[in-house]
Order: sequence, then C-alpha cells, then structure tokens
Amino acid sequence: MRPSQVRALLLLLFAAVLCSTSPAQAWTRTVVKSARATVDIERDATLNVLLRLDVEVHAGWLHEMELAGLGPGFDLNRYQPPYFRSEEGEIFRPEAEVKEDGTVRLSFPRREAPRQGEYRVFMRYRTRADVAAVEVKGERRARVVWSVPAWETGLHNVSVQFRAPHGSVVPIEMHDTAPGVEFELSERGKKTLIEWQRIHLPRMTAWPLTLDVPSEAIALPPATSDTPTPRGFKPLAVPEKRPIAWALLLLGVLVLLKRRSVELRMGGRGLLVQAPWAAVLAITSVVLAVGQWWVPNYLICGLPLLAFCLHRPAKQSSPSEPSTWSPALSKELPRAKVPPSDLLDATTATGLTVLITGGVGLVALGQPTAALLLLPLFLTGTRHHSAATASGKADTLRTFAATLRSPADAPQMSFRWEVSSSATPRLRVHLPSHRAGLMAASFVVTSSPLGFVLRHDVMLLVETRAQSDADDLARRRTNAQPDIRFSDGRIRRLIPWDAEARELLRVLAHRAPNPVKASRGTWLLREIADPPRKAA
Repeated sequence: MRPSQVRALLLLLFAAVLCSTSPAQAWTRTVVKSARATVDIERDATLNVLLRLDVEVHAGWLHEMELAGLGPGFDLNRYQPPYFRSEEGEIFRPEAEVKEDGTVRLSFPRREAPRQGEYRVFMRYRTRADVAAVEVKGERRARVVWSVPAWETGLHNVSVQFRAPHGSVVPIEMHDTAPGVEFELSERGKKTLIEWQRIHLPRMTAWPLTLDVPSEAIALPPATSDTPTPRGFKPLAVPEKRPIAWALLLLGVLVLLKRRSVELRMGGRGLLVQAPWAAVLAITSVVLAVGQWWVPNYLICGLPLLAFCLHRPAKQSSPSEPSTWSPALSKELPRAKVPPSDLLDATTATGLTVLITGGVGLVALGQPTAALLLLPLFLTGTRHHSAATASGKADTLRTFAATLRSPADAPQMSFRWEVSSSATPRLRVHLPSHRAGLMAASFVVTSSPLGFVLRHDVMLLVETRAQSDADDLARRRTNAQPDIRFSDGRIRRLIPWDAEARELLRVLAHRAPNPVKASRGTWLLREIADPPRKAA
C-alpha cells in the first residue's frame, strides 16, 4: 500500500472517531469547585436548606446537571426555584426535575445554557432531619444529623452553617476535629449558630455533621420498644383523650349573642334563618357535640353556626306614620349609649377593640382558624346594616345643625328641636310667612340602601295639603315623588338637602299674591265667549 493511501486511511479513521464522539463528551466539562450550605432546623424535624455551589464550565455550554444525595423526603422550593448566576450578574434559570429517588436534574435549552465561565448555583429545598433521642449528662436531647453530599470531584472551602434552637450544642465526640476542619458556636437571639469549615472534601466522600438540640425544641420520633410482643397477646387499646373544643364552644356562644343583637336591631323577620330559639339552641348543641367527638377538624362545624347570625338586606326607612311632636331642648334629645351589641360590631371602636384582642389571643393560643371565623361574625349585623336609632339620629342632626349655614338670599326662618311620641328627633324649620297649604318643614334622618349597607342622610321633609299652592310648588320644583299620602289629605315629600331644596324653601316662604277681582269688561267678554254657561 502506498504511503499516500495509508495517510488517507488514517485521516478517514480519525474523522470517524471524531464523528462518533457525543457532543456532551466532546464539548462539555463542568466542575463543582466548592459548596456552602445554610441549614435551618425547624420544630417539626424538617430542615430548610439553602445550597450554594461554585461551578466552572471549562468548555462548550452546560446542558444539564444532576444533584443526588440531598436527604430523605426531598422537597424542592417551587416558589424560589434554582438559578445560576454568572460573575457578571447574569441569571440563568434551569428547568428542575425531581426524580423518584430524590435526584434533582437541572437542564437548560441550548440557546439559554450557561457558556464557558464560573457560576454560582443557588437552590432551596426541604428535607427530613435524621433525629434520634439521646441522653447527655442526664439531660434528654435530640441528636440531629445532616450530611454534605458526596461529589464526583473534590471540593475546596466547604462551609455549613446550622441555625438551631437556642441551647443546641456540638456533641463532645466531634470536638476533636480532623486537620483542616474547624467549627465555631455562637448565640444570636433565640438561635444558636454553628459554623463548620473544611478546607478540602475528597471526591465521593460525604461529610456528616451532628449537633444536639433540646428535646422540647424539636419533634422526636415515637419511642419503640425492643421487647418482642408474645404471640397471641393483644394489648388493650388506650382510649384517646380528645381535647375540649373550647374554640368551637366560644364561637357558638358568640353566634347566639350576635343573633340576639341582630334580632333586637332588625326584628325577627330581619334574620336570614327564621326559627324559634328552642330550635336554634337544639341545633347549636348538636353541632357542638358533633365537633367535639366526631369531626376531625371541629372548627368546620363553626361554618353552619354562622348562618344563625346572618340577616336579610335592610330596606329603606323614613318617617311613615303621623306622630305627636313636642318642642324639646338640645339636652333633652336622646343621648347615645353603648349598647351590649356594640361589643360584637367591628364598625364601632368598642367592637373593633374586642375583635383585635380576641383575634390576637386566638392566634397566640394556636387557633388561627377560629380567629378568621370572627371576621364574618363581627362584620355582619352592624350599625350600618340597620336603620339609625333615636340616639344616632340625634347625633347626626346635631352635627348637621352645627354646620348648617344659610345663604345671603335665604328667607327668614328659625329652628327648634322636636321629639315625637316614639322619641324620634327632628329639626323643625319655622317660616314666619309661607304659601298656603304648607303644614310643616323639618330636617329628619333617613336610611337608604347602598349595596349591602344602609346610608344615613339628613333630608328635608316637606308636609303639604293636597292640591294646595304649596303642594303645587313642591311638585313642580322638585323631582321627589310623594312618599306618603294620608287619608286626611296630607302629603309628605323627602327632598335631599341641596340647592334645589334651598330654592324650594325660599319660594315657600313667600305668600302668594291675592287674586285680582275681574272688571266688568272682563265679565262681558266671558259672557260672550261662553253663552251656554248662563243658560245652564
């Protein structure tokens, strides 16, 4: 064979070998250089781990990376997914896949993969702690073990920081550390910080770390007896002592009190669930018994109980019945009192204080769900869901009277307080002269629906005689329809207090001019224009 043919054959063989090599083997070489972990020990014997790896991509691009041996019960934090950060600060987010054996596979699309250079990998996850009960110097403790996983290459500058409950210590047998390994223990607030440092971790070598935690600060596994159970022997079942559902009992009592307050404010027909009190008490007792002995989460029974304190939407309220009014002084008007129902009304200062205090107390006692159920209880059946009381109307009218200002062209008028036979107050407007048919004008408080609540407004109440001059003016100058018609011919109209209402008062304050008597010539024209009238 000629030399030229031999060289050609070798060149073809080299090309075949080069083409048969996989791209990952030919172009990708990634090395993990160092690692740092921050481990938070939780009360439920789980570990929150923040793992940071220093990775160097020597050639090509990083297609995928697998991490194994991260601990039992591995759970990747999906809210803070893993990411790579380059030395220039550029962020690369891989697609994370957790296999059944706990191995994490981080992969990149080719166009978005990290190129040659150094990167830091950050990953957060949870894992179960290896906990065992031990006794150290007569004191019961929990021994926690966590290991730095093994890597295919040796690591330099490996560090681990444990954030453990206060009072945690490093076991005595680990105080004699190997060369190149050291630890430091410090107290910071309610946490004990233990910092481990290792200069070099050989390849394929895990680094187990141990510390002793106070037994009351972490959940210990149930103790198992080493004594074998004899055949045919069956221990007696110990009856389970279920704690008293005091939160459900408290909620039931509050629901009954709230139902009574809604009933006093709106009447029995205002309740959504209309039932006699005997039935309500019986159903409440059954629900409390079910929550105490049968339902696993007894606070679920609180949801049907809340239906007892719900109410129907309130309707518009306005003065609708004739009453006997008598003059009164400002100090004789109904005074606001703090009724017991305000304790369960979050729209009042008293009720809001009770709600915040009760909610904080329930959360502190480990009942956050019960604290959440207080919100619908305190935010339904409030003073904004029912008509204003007599004392509430008096306070509103006092505030209105203090801010009432008459314009320069306003007619002469005076005001006085009046109280009805049912203790309802009003601010009477007295006009020295007025149109015929005007029986009364006053300021009253009305309630109108605004969504799910009632809006309390001060309105001008004009009472006229039907088909009178004043009634004709009120009908033509306002858009208010007659609210109430009485059998004696009186009509009541509620008019919002605005510029239109002020103009109406100004017109009503002037008497109508006397009719002019027709002259004889006018009488003759009427006779000629309408001759049949005389014949009739």
